[in-house]
Amino acid sequence: MSCYQVTINEDSNQTNDAKSYIGGVPTLPNDISIPCCKLCSAEMTFFLQIAFPTQHKWNGYTLALFCCTSCVDEKYFIPEMLTGRISKAIIPEGFLDEYQRNFSVIVFDTSEGIIKDCYVPKVKYKHLDLLSSIEPKEIKFKVGGTPRWYLGDETPSRYGDSSEMNFLMQIPGDFEFEILPDAPKQVKLGLGKKVTTLNRPFYRLFLANNIYFLELARICQKYISLLKYKITVWGQLLEDLKVDLQHFNVEGILLW
Repeated sequence: MSCYQVTINEDSNQTNDAKSYIGGVPTLPNDISIPCCKLCSAEMTFFLQIAFPTQHKWNGYTLALFCCTSCVDEKYFIPEMLTGRISKAIIPEGFLDEYQRNFSVIVFDTSEGIIKDCYVPKVKYKHLDLLSSIEPKEIKFKVGGTPRWYLGDETPSRYGDSSEMNFLMQIPGDFEFEILPDAPKQVKLGLGKKVTTLNRPFYRLFLANNIYFLELARICQKYISLLKYKITVWGQLLEDLKVDLQHFNVEGILLW
């Protein structure tokens, strides 16, 4: 599959025809609302969306990512993970059905997207360009190509009775989503499990885990789940993490 390096235009303004970008106001089909957190009921924060490029097998579709920044629960810092070895694992059917609690991924036909003016942005808008690349190893934010694993290939074998999972895109875990001056700060659990705010001008996703999007071929639907793994400051693998994201009526994705 062709590889595209995702580059960021720091000084850009959102236009009605924008398709791939960070922050600002999301584009969704008319009948799709901004998702709400299942833990606190607050409207989720829009982080980014990617319209798959012409040479990508998902050309014609857009993937939008939302996450709650209003609440924190130690059970859901990261989603529930499989026990045991992850590489080449067979993920049991139904494992991903109930994991979308404080985050949401929506996949939709790009042509059906409209600007959701009802949404109040929190993350600063930045246009994303997808540049065809020969895929050097240092690319960490990419669409297509091959995943950049840091501690060995962690690709699972399959989900249930589905076919093999194929890499779609990757977001680096240390990516900082710059927030607007009046945006509320991201929350955390402090001493004594007291909810406090992070005094920093950006949000991060999933405790700064690397995020890999995988697809699986399936009749009638696409699944989206999320694979992340956590690394300590010493570079040691602590644990393998998995997340489910929303599945929509488009042909098969697993965001892992």
